[in-house]
Amino acid sequence: ERYEQARDLAERDIRQPEELAKVGGYPYTVEDLIGRGEFDFAFQTIDQWEDTLPAQKLEGLSFFLRGKALFVQKPSKLALRYLELAERVDPRAVHVPEAVWLRANCLMEIGRFEAALAQFARLREDYTASEYFERSEDKIKQCLDALKPEDS
Repeated sequence: ERYEQARDLAERDIRQPEELAKVGGYPYTVEDLIGRGEFDFAFQTIDQWEDTLPAQKLEGLSFFLRGKALFVQKPSKLALRYLELAERVDPRAVHVPEAVWLRANCLMEIGRFEAALAQFARLREDYTASEYFERSEDKIKQCLDALKPEDS
């Protein structure tokens, strides 16, 4: 409700066609900026998106893109937080399989192999039709190897 109220209190009324155009444009812009390594501009674009269309935060895509940018920049607990938040606000969103994939990889990068293993297993169980299904098999092996005692 508060996000809807924020939209109503905005200085300028944004009509639905303009909102749809912006909602379509922001993610592509952010993905492009991430791909070019322009993280500061990516974060500025996400901030502008969330300020202009606060109700869109409830879709989780801006959280996902912020988490993705943070992960690509440097895997961290903050990246994990945003990737988890993206799934939590909309568990059925189209970006969720990639969010789980990035979260699992982030967990691996910061040395939390058991948690990463659980996320990769989730990909194998819940997202069998996603591109991450096959890719997770090798990552599961890597996690298991990392968890083996050094004596064996």
